[in-house]
Amino acid sequence: MDSPVSGPESPATASAKTIGSDTRDRDPVGRNIGEIAFVLAVTLVGGWIRLRALGRDSFWFDELISALQAHLPFWDLLREVSRDVHPPLHHLLLRGTLTFGDSEAVLRFPSAFFGTLSIPALYLLGRAWFSGPVGALAALLMALSSGHVWHSRDARMYTLLTLEGILSWYFFGKLLEGSRRAMWAGYFLSSGAILYTHYYGVLLLLPQTAPVFLFSRRGEVERSFRTRWLMVQGGLALLILPWLIFAATSVQLGRLEWIERYHPLAQIAAGLLRFTAGYPGMAWGALQDRRLPNMLALLCGLLIIGFAAAALFRDENGHPRSLRTALGERPVLLCLWYLMAPIAMMLAISLLRRLLVPRHMLMTAPAFLLLVALGLSRLLPRRMIVTTALAVVLLVPGLIARLATPRTRDYRAAAALIAGEATPGDVLLVHEEQARLLLEYYLGSRESEFRWCPRSFRDTSREATQACLDEARNVWVVSSHEPTRSEEGSHVLSVPEEQFMLVRRDGVFGTRILLHQRRPADSHE
Repeated sequence: MDSPVSGPESPATASAKTIGSDTRDRDPVGRNIGEIAFVLAVTLVGGWIRLRALGRDSFWFDELISALQAHLPFWDLLREVSRDVHPPLHHLLLRGTLTFGDSEAVLRFPSAFFGTLSIPALYLLGRAWFSGPVGALAALLMALSSGHVWHSRDARMYTLLTLEGILSWYFFGKLLEGSRRAMWAGYFLSSGAILYTHYYGVLLLLPQTAPVFLFSRRGEVERSFRTRWLMVQGGLALLILPWLIFAATSVQLGRLEWIERYHPLAQIAAGLLRFTAGYPGMAWGALQDRRLPNMLALLCGLLIIGFAAAALFRDENGHPRSLRTALGERPVLLCLWYLMAPIAMMLAISLLRRLLVPRHMLMTAPAFLLLVALGLSRLLPRRMIVTTALAVVLLVPGLIARLATPRTRDYRAAAALIAGEATPGDVLLVHEEQARLLLEYYLGSRESEFRWCPRSFRDTSREATQACLDEARNVWVVSSHEPTRSEEGSHVLSVPEEQFMLVRRDGVFGTRILLHQRRPADSHE
């Protein structure tokens, strides 16, 4: 048997011990019952927040698309998803959940489940890279993150992508410590799942190659590791190739005009705010409307960004240090790379085609939360209770404000009101195509009882609308605002006053419902 001490350590061996090894030697997870209990409690609280009243709000448009695609037969689902410019993994998972029903709560459950699993997964990543307390604090930040909670209650793929990213970078860090088959298998499975969840997920994987070559050049990993790494990347390319071939026959690259035209730095700031202190929209919007909840969330978010910066300029004892020294710490370097490299690539692509949207940055949120947790722990070393309380104080106001606000316009309630009051043959006048699709979904089998005006959003001329109204006795107008013009702006949606009189005005969250009746033939108004 070889002696455990056979001579000086090689640079690769010494560097492999830099990620979390001192913490594991002093405080193994299996013996730290308090830390495990804390993470378990945080996970339970985070799960309760994500699952509570999961079906309270109606679908928004993207969720509706996911729900409709999940109902399709298998091959039709694959073709439709490929046209929608998405890989199929999340949609196939939604299709499996239809066994338990097709309510909002059922279709949102996978997102809530993956969002909850991300909490202990981030703890493991933080513990592996830094320390157990840092990982536990990062788990608390994710449990209370307003933005992460929002997406955990959304029937879309973003929390699944975030969880897969955490696992991929966890196994990547383990591989840098020492190459083992189990770690290679874990890395390959989690990274392959990323590729089949969202095309933007490749931006999480491409940056991993740079540290491999950097550490190989420094002699911190064996040169043979670089060869094995390139072989695994080739395997991932082969794994996604069948889907790319299939999707190439039907993909329809849509226009991205819906992406807001904001300065890229403002988009990044909005994303960082969304990850943590609140969901105020753009930072400028919070300053402009001057409402207390948005202003408070903005202030808390700026403080949290400051704590993330403290991770770079403070050592583990709370003493100041230079940025160059910080970048020499491998876990900090990896964390920064995990956060900034995907965002930088999105910025670069956005120079040609708008891509950067705050929700697409959610996949990098774990790295940001780790930096915040590290900064808090280094500003207040050995004061875990204080840092925990501070994190709660900063995050809970924004979280409460987010949970208290409905997620979207309530077309479910609007459809229920119309279905209960309208008579067959009534005309429904809608302000945009998305609203019409949502109303059709919630009206269900009764949708065929009504006439839609305009009959098609491809033909929204004034003449077509007037011809539709000429046949109506009652006209229901459903709009997110006072009806003026359609989304396309090609025709006026107001009901002619000389033909109809307003007899009822109702409203549900974000939606206005007006009922017009045809004037009597002898009316001279």
